[in-house]
Amino acid sequence: SPIGDTLDFSDDGSRYAMMMNVAGRNDSGGLLIDGTLNNDLSPGLFGGTNWMNPTRNLYFKWSSHGKYLARMGRRADNSGGLFINERLAYPTTLQVMYPTFTPDGEHLFWLATVRATDRPQLDYMVYSDGAEIVRLRGDPFQGIKGNWTVDAKGVVTFVAVVDDSVKRFRVTPDADTNVARMAEESEARQAKELAEAAAAKKKAAEAAAAAKAKAEEERLAAAAKAKADYEAAVAAKKKAAEAAAAAKAKARADAAAAKARARADAAAAKARK
Repeated sequence: SPIGDTLDFSDDGSRYAMMMNVAGRNDSGGLLIDGTLNNDLSPGLFGGTNWMNPTRNLYFKWSSHGKYLARMGRRADNSGGLFINERLAYPTTLQVMYPTFTPDGEHLFWLATVRATDRPQLDYMVYSDGAEIVRLRGDPFQGIKGNWTVDAKGVVTFVAVVDDSVKRFRVTPDADTNVARMAEESEARQAKELAEAAAAKKKAAEAAAAAKAKAEEERLAAAAKAKADYEAAVAAKKKAAEAAAAAKAKARADAAAAKARARADAAAAKARK
């Protein structure tokens, strides 16, 4: 069954989608797109809404011509963020607000929370087709209805606090970028990052294996040396013992011979008398 008031058509009426529940489950069953249930992603919600500035459908947003559907979600491998159709266009674990297509459907603006490098509080970043446009550290007036608007020429206008004043911004999308290119480049960038991470992991595993093998080689060499040293010590002790025994035996024999000679000499001297 449909979840709330989520049935939305693209502006040209060619596409439709709605969030669905599945019987027996408390969570969302997935997104029904043109009659086909898509549950590959765990659905997320866009931010930027409150009682002063309510948004009817926080699950997804159609482009005017129906070519693109923007939504928040997360894959089974826990990668997630802003998806354009089935492509992860903007990976994030933070909030994305005000996803707004230009009237021709070829460009997309949004506001997102991003981590600051010099303070614990989050900053805001305005994006156009995935490109960072302006970082905001003050109030972006999310609660004011009509603050974030796109005109017929595709120019987004909003106000935000900058330092101690309120400033108006008008952003025109870059003619050299568009939604399709953004999604393609984002996927290529993610694939490259995954490949680099896999290569780094493999290199680290190989280095760890080499270090382990070297440590084992050194352990075996040390054990062999210790064994050789022990055997040499035992042999030396045995040789010393044998030498000592031989010396003792010789000493006894020499003493006995000397005693015998002395007796013989005494006997010969007595006989001469």
